[in-house]
Amino acid sequence: MNFEPIEDAEVTVMETQKKIKTDEDGVFYDDDMKAGFCTLEIRAATYKTKIVKDVEIIADKETLVEVEMEAEILGIVGSD
Repeated sequence: MNFEPIEDAEVTVMETQKKIKTDEDGVFYDDDMKAGFCTLEIRAATYKTKIVKDVEIIADKETLVEVEMEAEILGIVGSD
């Protein structure tokens, strides 16, 4: 399956409530994250919000988290 990166997705580190936007490659960086486990909430326009639990952060190492986002179906209700 081929996935496209999502630019400008909002990633919230739930333990600190810090919000970070992804770049054009769908990547975000936070040099202030402490080693240990965290939960990420990911929001992006036209996608369902995704919660990723138990993300392990290792000191002085880059952590790769690949997340499959599900498209959100929006309905339009008309009036007469």
